[in-house]
Amino acid sequence: MVKRSVLYQPVIKGGLGLVHLPSKLRFFLMKGVFSAIENPSFPFACFVRYWGGFCLRTYWPAIFSNDRPKALYPSEVYIQVSDSLRKIRDAGGPEFRAITTPSVLYTYLFRSLLAPSTPLAIPAVVSPEVWRSIGSRLLDTRLRDLAWRVAHRILVTNHLRLFRWGLGDGVCPRRGCRNIESLEHFLLNCYFARLVWSWFESYVTRITGSISWTVSEDVALYGLLPSGGQTWIRDLLFLFATISKKYIWNSRCRLVLNGESTRVESTVTLIKSDIRLRMEADHSPLAVSAFRCRWREPVIYYRDGVPRMKL
Repeated sequence: MVKRSVLYQPVIKGGLGLVHLPSKLRFFLMKGVFSAIENPSFPFACFVRYWGGFCLRTYWPAIFSNDRPKALYPSEVYIQVSDSLRKIRDAGGPEFRAITTPSVLYTYLFRSLLAPSTPLAIPAVVSPEVWRSIGSRLLDTRLRDLAWRVAHRILVTNHLRLFRWGLGDGVCPRRGCRNIESLEHFLLNCYFARLVWSWFESYVTRITGSISWTVSEDVALYGLLPSGGQTWIRDLLFLFATISKKYIWNSRCRLVLNGESTRVESTVTLIKSDIRLRMEADHSPLAVSAFRCRWREPVIYYRDGVPRMKL
C-alpha cells in the first residue's frame, strides 16, 4: 500500500526511518575509492584508479581507458570525477568548504545519495506538523498506526477499492448514504461521523469556552487543532480526536466485515470509556506532579482524592 521509498523517509516526513542497507553498505565499500580520488598521494591511489578503469572500461572503453596507471597525469575520466567531488564540497557553503576531514565529506555524500525523493503519492497538504503529531507520546501503537495510515491515505475505503482494484461501486456502506466513501467522507462528512463529532464539538466548547469552534477536515483527518490555547489542552484534545477517529473506523469495519450496525450513542460511549481508562492508566504509574501536568482541570476533577472525568 505504501511505496518502499516512503518507508525510507525519516519519521518527520511520514516514513519509518528505515535504512536501505544495500545502498549504505555499497557506499561504505566505496569509501576507499573516494579516498583515492581525493588524495592522489595515498599509496593505493594508483591501484584504485587502475582498478576502476579496468572494471568499467567494458561499458565505456574510450572514456575509461587507463593505459597509464602510474602516470603523474591520470586519464581524463579521473580528472572529471575529482573535479565533481570538489564541486560537491564547494556547493556546501563556507562551513562545508572548511571541512578537511574525508570522513565528514563521505557522510555528506552518503546522506545526499541515500535520501529518497518524496513520492507524489503523499499529498501536499500533509505538513511536518502532521508527522510530529503522529509521533506523539500520548498515542499508543494502534492509534499511531491508524493516524499514519490516514496521513498516507491508505485506509481501504470503498473509494480506494474501486479506484485501485476496480472492486465494488465506491459507495458508503452506511444505510441511507449514497455518497462516495472517500477518506474525507467517512471520517467527516458522513452523517454517522458528523453525529460523533457533534459530541466532540460540544465537549470542546465546554472545556475551552469557544462557541464557534467546529471540527474541520484537519481535525478529523490529522488531529490538527487551531493554534492558540494552552499546550496541555491541545495535546489532550488531539488524543481525544484520534480516539474518536479510531472508533469511527472500527464501527465502519464492523459494518462492512460483520454486518453489525452500530448506533452513534454506543460509539460515543465507547469513546468516553476509552478516554477514562487512559486517564486511570496514567494515574497509577505516573508521579503526582507528572499526572497533574498532563491531566488538569477542567478536563478532570477530584472526588475523595480520586481523579474523575465528566465527558
